[in-house]
Amino acid sequence: MEIQSPLFLEDEMIRGDFKSFTHLHHFKQTDNGTIKNDLIDFESPYGALGKAVNKIYLKKYIETYWQKEIR
Repeated sequence: MEIQSPLFLEDEMIRGDFKSFTHLHHFKQTDNGTIKNDLIDFESPYGALGKAVNKIYLKKYIETYWQKEIR
């Protein structure tokens, strides 16, 4: 985990189901409060099969999940 308070936080998966998974949180102070911007970068295991699953299903699933989280 990397933290550059109060602007940036990075979570990185060490062990798990993904080959890699990084979640970046960027914060920007505004007159009305704070804007939070999340960036997610991931790679599935299993080579070409994992890339196909990413493209067909997983990318959309993660985008939909995050849209529900921010509501």
